[in-house]
Amino acid sequence: MTNEAPLQRALRELPIAAGIAVLWVSLYWLNDWAFHSFEKTQAASWIFLPAALRLIAVLIWGLPGALGLWIGALVTSSQVFGSWTPAVLIAAPMSALAPLLAVALMREPLGLKPDLGGLSVGALAQLALANATCSALLHCLVFIVLRDPIANPADIFTMLIGDLVGTLVVLYGMKLLLSALPPR
Repeated sequence: MTNEAPLQRALRELPIAAGIAVLWVSLYWLNDWAFHSFEKTQAASWIFLPAALRLIAVLIWGLPGALGLWIGALVTSSQVFGSWTPAVLIAAPMSALAPLLAVALMREPLGLKPDLGGLSVGALAQLALANATCSALLHCLVFIVLRDPIANPADIFTMLIGDLVGTLVVLYGMKLLLSALPPR
């Protein structure tokens, strides 16, 4: 059983990671189509819908969600920076690390429970801000280290606002969708 349990767990979590990766790429393309005019550079947009998935994936699925974010970001970062460049290999993991860090930092102050019970609108807003801040800071750190001409560290403010607005748009859209469903 010692060898079966980890393998069974990995097989159970693989579809989660794959699903999150597909959702990431889909939200990225939707964002590019719907909010292309809000793009400051290829690496920074004033509205970035996939940022919501960062938070949701890690809150609900934890590490398998983060793995899916990493895989999805590898695909989309390759479109921006070119396949398998240092920018892709270093920046893509930041899409997974930022929400992990944000949730870890906010778990105790917000009293987050593993089942997310009692998660208030205020706590969700604080998590969204922490996620946007961690993402902008980590990505800008990578941009400083890499000195990639496409990625400008001065875009930190655009990334912060874009991640926050994108998260709020998705969460509010989900709220509207859920309120339109018939009551149970």
